Amino acid sequence: MPRFSVLPLVLPEIKELLTARNLESLRQLLVDLDPVDLADGWRALSPAEQVVVFQLLPRRLQSLLFEELDVEEQRSLLMNLEESNIKTLLADLDPSTTSRLVRRLSPRMMRHFLELMKREEAGQVEEHLNFPVHSVGSLMRRRFVTVNQAWTVRRSLEHIQANTRLRHLEELYLDTIYVRDNGQLAG
Repeated sequence: MPRFSVLPLVLPEIKELLTARNLESLRQLLVDLDPVDLADGWRALSPAEQVVVFQLLPRRLQSLLFEELDVEEQRSLLMNLEESNIKTLLADLDPSTTSRLVRRLSPRMMRHFLELMKREEAGQVEEHLNFPVHSVGSLMRRRFVTVNQAWTVRRSLEHIQANTRLRHLEELYLDTIYVRDNGQLAG
């Protein structure tokens, strides 16, 4: 079943609010949009409009939207953002996403982006860059939750809650929880 996008319905209103510089109303409208819908219509916005829309989104939605954009759209957005916004965004992305992006940059831009990142985060991205393009290692997510095979559901949920405090929630992917057996991932 094809997915219905609401963006064509609200795009005229987004454009109107941008033109009127009614940023608070625009922010309220954007918060209710699915990042996938926003990414679908991203090219309908000018680069300047894209920057404004991106900056009005809450931090979590920024990273979700960014991951939905294709690499060229990501690169274009990064070229138009201020360094402080780039630092924040790169810190929020999984290293696998960041590595896919920086692979397509010039060596000079790659170094620049890696320098903007914290040392630990840059090291994780560089680990991904050591794997061949499209290999499992280059695509693998590094931020995930694991539980032990012997734990009850209650114990597992307590572990997940204890390890996903709000300030860390954006760093984890909770769509998949890995089960360990004696330290090994079971699936």
